[in-house]
Amino acid sequence: ACCFEIAEVWRTGEEESFLSHQPVHLDGSCNGLQHYAALGRDEWGGSAVNLTPSDRPQDVYTVVLNIVKQKVDKQCAIVLRPRITDDGEE
Repeated sequence: ACCFEIAEVWRTGEEESFLSHQPVHLDGSCNGLQHYAALGRDEWGGSAVNLTPSDRPQDVYTVVLNIVKQKVDKQCAIVLRPRITDDGEE
């Protein structure tokens, strides 16, 4: 089928306007998250799943990991800080 379409393009000479019916596989980054970001017009989320131009590919899992690490560090600092009692002792 692909060969027939290529022959048709060559026959017509209309490379720019030819409508192909061949399936094209596209690979996405976290496709479900891409859909949510696009539907919600979420620019931050869209950049995390490569919907916006960037100098290098983004990895949403690393973005989420860094947020989680910050929250864990903050929580650990609260839990592990010395507690001062009413009498001034730790």
